[in-house]
Amino acid sequence: MLAHADPLAPVLLALAIILALADIGAGLTLHGQPVIGPTSFSAVVAMVVGTTMITPPALKWSLNRDRRREVVAAAPPDPARTEGSLP
Repeated sequence: MLAHADPLAPVLLALAIILALADIGAGLTLHGQPVIGPTSFSAVVAMVVGTTMITPPALKWSLNRDRRREVVAAAPPDPARTEGSLP
C-alpha cells in the first residue's frame, strides 16, 4: 500500500534522476574539451540539491498560508474586535 510510503521518496527520486542527468552532462566533450567544467558542475549540483530540498516545505507552507486566509475570510466577524464598538 502507498499509505505508508515515505513522503520524501518522490523528492529523492527526482534528485537522483537530475543528478544522474547532470553527471551525464559533465561527461560530455566537444572537440576534446568538456562542455561543463568542474566548477559549473559543482554549482549545478548545489542548485539541484538546494532547490529539491527546499521546494516541498516551501510549497507546504505556501498552501497552508492560503488555507488560513480562506478560513479567516470565511469566519464571522468577532464583535469584540469590531471598530467603534462600545464595551
